[in-house]
Amino acid sequence: MSKGSKISVIIPVFNAELTIERCLDSIRRQTYRNLEIIIINDASTDESLKRIKQFQEMDERIKIIDEKVRGGVGMARNSGLNCAEGKYIVFVDSDDYVEENYVEALYGALVYYKADISICECQGEFEDCRVNKSKRERRCTSGSFSVSEGYSYTTYRNHRVVWGGLYKKKVIQNIQFAKDLYVGEDTLFFAMAARQAEKIAQIGLKLYHYVQYEESAYHGRFSNEKITELEAWRRVCRVFEDVPKVYISAKCEYTSVCFEMMKKYCGDLLFQREYYKATLKEYRRNVKYFFKNEDVIIPKKIFRVLIALFPDFFAKYW
Repeated sequence: MSKGSKISVIIPVFNAELTIERCLDSIRRQTYRNLEIIIINDASTDESLKRIKQFQEMDERIKIIDEKVRGGVGMARNSGLNCAEGKYIVFVDSDDYVEENYVEALYGALVYYKADISICECQGEFEDCRVNKSKRERRCTSGSFSVSEGYSYTTYRNHRVVWGGLYKKKVIQNIQFAKDLYVGEDTLFFAMAARQAEKIAQIGLKLYHYVQYEESAYHGRFSNEKITELEAWRRVCRVFEDVPKVYISAKCEYTSVCFEMMKKYCGDLLFQREYYKATLKEYRRNVKYFFKNEDVIIPKKIFRVLIALFPDFFAKYW
């Protein structure tokens, strides 16, 4: 597809020499051809920049921003947004890849439904290419909805990040990725974008391949920076304070993130010493929202309360 408005594809890169080739190959093969491919080298110390430049020699659509000081993925995306010339924006991470019709399908859905954002399903994978079967399958049909009509973090769990979506630039032109969030900055960005969108279109196809690595900003060992994910979700809740259903679902997700953090890092000394008590307190304070959420089944509500009442028992089990 050669016609249509220009779409800017923003790809932040940090030490991605082993994955950037697969990522860029999948972008260059897109059936939608009118692309501006913006690659932000976030002060990589490996051969990433060299490989990116090799791709630039083969494809004139590629633009490179070479940052000399590392600012993190959020700041890299901000740099891409600031220079993007496209009418629409797509985000792809350098360690992921997409189907050939990824952009065309998202653009087609956005135009057909006259939406401001279009989103698709993702396929979770491990770095050895195995499918991540632990991810809960969530099938959705193609269609459209507004935030006030039907959006819920309980229902649309996979669509809380920036990748896997196409955005009208005018909808996100006043939004930036938070500088102080190490984890969850994309969750907050998507929340702010969705709040400003009049309509969101969805495609029931797995067009984005999300590759999970053992050590990453989200996965791997605990560090002080990872606790910022809780702050990100607190801000997400504030974004939807005036939309009751979404607010309740966001509170449930915030509580779930507290739960997952306590579970994932139950054996980590730093987390246990510095953050466990505060995280448990937040979990207990917000678990009530599961009972206000009509989309949560009764057994899950009971399970959440049991965790709040007997956290030490569950910690030993984990």
